[in-house]
Amino acid sequence: MNYEPTNTEIITNKKEFFDIISSSNPGIYLIKPRILLSLVEEKFGIPTKLELQFPSSEIGSITLLEAAMLVALGKLVDAKTIFEFGTFLGYSTSLFSQNFPNSTVYSLDLPLSESELNSFSEITKADAMSNDVLNDNYLKALQASHGSIYLTNDGTAHRDVRLLKENSLDFQCGDLNLIESVDLVFIDGGHEEKIIESDTKNADAMRSQKSVVVWHDFNSNIHGDVTDYLEIHRDKRQMFHIQSTLLCFSIKF
Repeated sequence: MNYEPTNTEIITNKKEFFDIISSSNPGIYLIKPRILLSLVEEKFGIPTKLELQFPSSEIGSITLLEAAMLVALGKLVDAKTIFEFGTFLGYSTSLFSQNFPNSTVYSLDLPLSESELNSFSEITKADAMSNDVLNDNYLKALQASHGSIYLTNDGTAHRDVRLLKENSLDFQCGDLNLIESVDLVFIDGGHEEKIIESDTKNADAMRSQKSVVVWHDFNSNIHGDVTDYLEIHRDKRQMFHIQSTLLCFSIKF
């Protein structure tokens, strides 16, 4: 995916970042990770603790830099209620629970039938790297065989983590009384355009007054629908692509 940002200049300091936010100008802007880190330092001091596990070496996991950026964004909006689309192995679920111990973390993942899982089990990693549909199905089979392993013995068992099994296309955030009450939404579930659109609409309905929505797999070489969807809507919303990651976010302070 050959993505070119709305503006060719990378945001390199806090003033540029806040100038863009206060302008409300829509578009997709590139931002250096250190800008978010500097904002965390300014708010919480140096050093600021970050709790994490090594991410999985399997495809589909977020990177250490992405993990740090997710926590930074959550800290900047004082996240108390967190919702993620896509549990996978539970890495980001555990990440949120460890770093926001007083929060409620919802994580929604797709339930699968045994026949579906049997058909997915034949997909090889090489196949998964060549096709976005095969990639998603490979990850579903991997999740089914391993479960939410990062939530096991991570010290968060006593915390408020709620694992939901539902097709996100059928999900109604109002059923859980989450309208305008979620501070951080992480969209990393299905990668088809209709799913991204549905998850984004739910995210917009759930987000609180001071909140952040984060999409994963933006600028991915495999899951092109994420980039295509956000590109289509870049004239309608303001978003920031974090350099050297597959994260793109929209934030309200």
